[in-house]
Amino acid sequence: MKLFVKRFFVIVCAFALSLPLLWSEPNQNEIQGYTDSFLNQLQEFLEQGNLQGALNLCEEVPSEYVGTYTISFIYSSLLFSAGQYPAAEQLGSTLLTQYPSDVDVLYLNSMIAKMLNNVSKRKTLLNKILEIAPSNPDANGELGNDSLLAKNYNQAYMYFAKGLSENPYHIDCLFGYGQSAYYLNKLSDSKNAFKRIVNIDSENAMAWSYLGKVEAETSQYTAAIECALKALEIEPNYYNYWIEYGNYLRFISKNEESIQAYGKAIEIDSSYFLAYVYRAGLYDADDKREAALADYQQAIRCNPEYYFAYEAIGIFAWGEGKWEESRKAFEKAYEITPNNISYPLMISACYQKENKKQENKLFMTKVLKTLDKNSLNYAVARMYMEGIGDGPVLQKVVNETNKTTKGKMLYYMALFYELKGNDVLANKYYIEIQEMKSPMFFEYRLNDWALENKTR
Repeated sequence: MKLFVKRFFVIVCAFALSLPLLWSEPNQNEIQGYTDSFLNQLQEFLEQGNLQGALNLCEEVPSEYVGTYTISFIYSSLLFSAGQYPAAEQLGSTLLTQYPSDVDVLYLNSMIAKMLNNVSKRKTLLNKILEIAPSNPDANGELGNDSLLAKNYNQAYMYFAKGLSENPYHIDCLFGYGQSAYYLNKLSDSKNAFKRIVNIDSENAMAWSYLGKVEAETSQYTAAIECALKALEIEPNYYNYWIEYGNYLRFISKNEESIQAYGKAIEIDSSYFLAYVYRAGLYDADDKREAALADYQQAIRCNPEYYFAYEAIGIFAWGEGKWEESRKAFEKAYEITPNNISYPLMISACYQKENKKQENKLFMTKVLKTLDKNSLNYAVARMYMEGIGDGPVLQKVVNETNKTTKGKMLYYMALFYELKGNDVLANKYYIEIQEMKSPMFFEYRLNDWALENKTR
């Protein structure tokens, strides 16, 4: 919101410094001299960034000039920029009564309404602008941003395109057009919009960031990295830019540089979980499990609801034969994501590894109550509870048409046979899963570990 106010202040400054004595100004000849002097002094304050000085100047206007269009508009705009919204609204409303069809007055009042959270008034004013000037870029830009927030990307795209038809260099419309095009997978339009922005303003870090996203979508990772570095050159302490930079490096297997980038993000904000998660994944890929585990634990510290970190911890503990630790981690993941059948099955397997048969039965009884009795999930879960009935369940798994589901459930069949001491059948299905070569489920990794253990 502060960035929005600052941006509007810049717009006000540009308006004020280029403002002629408007045609609607009364007694033009009498006040021309004063207005010229006022604008010259205002220009000095604005060039210095002295908002308070500009406000003081407005407050010192002689009574005979108070209420003129130019001075009232500037004063209301400056009050808005200073965050004095009720006072800005009072002046703006007076202007609106006097000039109900003036687009600048309508827009100013809509921005004041926005800051005062008067949603209906703001929208009414913006729509009135479009009745008067259908291609007005400011109003189209605001309504486009509303559509973006509502994830109505097609509507947003149309608003921004309409605004750009009047002013092809309107930064807010260009940015929104680029964003909505990106979400609609119109990557060429998106790329052109962000390129135009950085050509106009090479210091627009966010535009460089989005340009990098677009390049990455088409696997142009070298170009994406260059864009990310441009964004970081402008805003070196922005967390998300380091994440993006790290991701692009990771996509081209520059793991060490990627780890360093995520580390920089963590230095900037150690309370956010995302960089820990990405870095943990790289540590894990490099077989640095202790470092990966530490990062997953940090991710949980930052975001206790991030179930994937519990899943990863459960996997690590399983691989080390720490059944209780693994179970507790999967219990946390299941608590957060109760619809993932993998978690209760892993919990059940851990109970059985711990030789806690009664606890397993009580737990799986509760799980079964949450499942559709006709589903494959129910059949496998019941088998894990009762320890029998594998024949009909195996047939259901073999007949499963979804490849990922089939692979996942074949793993639990293999694990079931292992838990029952039937190594021949367990090994048969572990090998079958490995030959699927589709590691779209975390059990695929556990499957590899199971086979590794059997060949030692």
